[in-house]
Amino acid sequence: MSVSLLGGDITVYFTNDTGGDKQIRWTGSTANTATRTVNEVYSALMDLFDNVTAGVGDYMNEGIPMKAITPTQYDIGIIDANDPEPWFIDNFTTEHLTGGTIETLGWTRTPGSTIGIVKVQCSSTGFNLTTSDIGDAITHGDSDAGTILDVDTTNFVVYIRPNSSDAANNFDSTSGTLTATTSTNTATQTAASTTGNSTWANVFTVGTIQGDEQIYVAQDETVLTPWWPVGQFNRLFRIRENSTFIDNGYLTVYIRRVNRLYDNFLVDASGGGANVAPVNSNFDLNNETTGAIAAAGITIGFSGPYTADVNDNSTNETYSIQIDAAGNTVEYVYEYLKYITRYTSTVSLNGVEGQQYIGIDFKIDYATETGTVNIGDTVTGSTSGATGIVVNKTATYVTLMNSEGTFVNGENLTVGANSLNTTSSVTGVAPTKTAPFGTFAGGRFFGAFGVLLTNVAGADVNNYQVIADDGVTYAEPIQVSFTITAIQPGTEIRIFTDPSLVQVAGKEDVGGGGTPEGDQGLVQAGPDADGLYSVSYSYIYSTLATNFPDDQDGGDLPIFVVAHNVNYQWLRLSATLTDQNGSLQLSQISDRQYI
Repeated sequence: MSVSLLGGDITVYFTNDTGGDKQIRWTGSTANTATRTVNEVYSALMDLFDNVTAGVGDYMNEGIPMKAITPTQYDIGIIDANDPEPWFIDNFTTEHLTGGTIETLGWTRTPGSTIGIVKVQCSSTGFNLTTSDIGDAITHGDSDAGTILDVDTTNFVVYIRPNSSDAANNFDSTSGTLTATTSTNTATQTAASTTGNSTWANVFTVGTIQGDEQIYVAQDETVLTPWWPVGQFNRLFRIRENSTFIDNGYLTVYIRRVNRLYDNFLVDASGGGANVAPVNSNFDLNNETTGAIAAAGITIGFSGPYTADVNDNSTNETYSIQIDAAGNTVEYVYEYLKYITRYTSTVSLNGVEGQQYIGIDFKIDYATETGTVNIGDTVTGSTSGATGIVVNKTATYVTLMNSEGTFVNGENLTVGANSLNTTSSVTGVAPTKTAPFGTFAGGRFFGAFGVLLTNVAGADVNNYQVIADDGVTYAEPIQVSFTITAIQPGTEIRIFTDPSLVQVAGKEDVGGGGTPEGDQGLVQAGPDADGLYSVSYSYIYSTLATNFPDDQDGGDLPIFVVAHNVNYQWLRLSATLTDQNGSLQLSQISDRQYI
């Protein structure tokens, strides 16, 4: 016998019904917009099981299917301890539910005492069981017998309620044929059945989005095929099966569409209840290309450590990731990096699909190594249970990406028998959510933590900055000039620091022979109204806020300029070198006493 509820959206199948067996199934519209709240289902079931006058009978002898723990937490299965068989709900049904967490009770099979429910893995070859077989009897070649509760034709799995708790109905063979009695459809079992309770957690999104993006969810490094429409969602996700949490109960919610600023949020749904995922999006005015972005020679390296002297101070910095721009502009590099991390991108980035790549989120020091931990390995904190994928490893520290949980000092990071031991200085890094490899604004690329950018177009050498593994921002030194104009030919020019008297540039004979000292450029001007020529001399230097100029720390640098020409009076003029172009105009007066 079966009863339809909620306008036919839910059907309750009682014991031995041909369409199901003591289970609750979604029988409404299959549209991804068709939903009911868990509370609606619970309330309808309670009304049904309290019905003794409407002509459909008293169902209390079946044992009620559900129990409300809180307004957002519900149990299903064996609610009455005297009920020998648990009620069943399938994954397709929960995909149409919102607003509550469901946890099963009594699904764990104990041979000899508890019937439970078993999950049987089958081979894809010759699998012809269908959802039409739900409710039918099923047998194994060695005489195991039960009833089909659900058929997963994507993963080739059958859920079965055994006929009894006897060990003879364990469905524990690792081979052999399963046969549905009525249809005679078959499947080949490939592993002993598993059993245990399940949990479906409620996750809903909030935030400001443009409205037409597909928000998507990854679980255990697999992007789930959305069973919800575009825009914000409120749905249930299976986070525990066979009494074991899937990926420790974590789900990562993403919103990534080309031409938008990206976002993602890691949800720990292991505690049940309602779990909020705040994600936002906005138009990316620096990423307006709508079509595919070719690599154009751009390569991304995950085989560090990489070293470079980005700020040209004669000391290398260390980076975990290297992006070779192959001579492209930083704007083009940015658009390419956004393209390969968009929704649906399966480009492999350190073993992770581009659509799931987040970036470095931990830097951790360690004391010793046991065996070999490799780049791309997923390590687990021996105390915290946190996990992360190794991006870079040196003799003293490791960087991780796409981490789940929080690592702690003093634990080991393990992968199999290998480990990085006695962690310290655990540093959490905030990934660049809007663009995982780095952002772009005002014509300048701002690299994410640990990302080295190399080989950019010549015109862009001063249009990017990077963050090394030490957390310090570095940039190519900006070329700035200090130009002295109206110099009479034959003048000796010297530039000294003030008051330390260190010469930083000069030329013996401006406009004549001699060897220039320091970066310089000479430009002849004239003739003037009197038919005379003058020369300008430029001192070109590199400047950074912490390294200016030419390894002189401290920002602006006081200087003085000396101009000497036997035909003109000797000059000493004060000036300042800054991080902007500067100039000084001479006014040389003839020395009439010189003979």
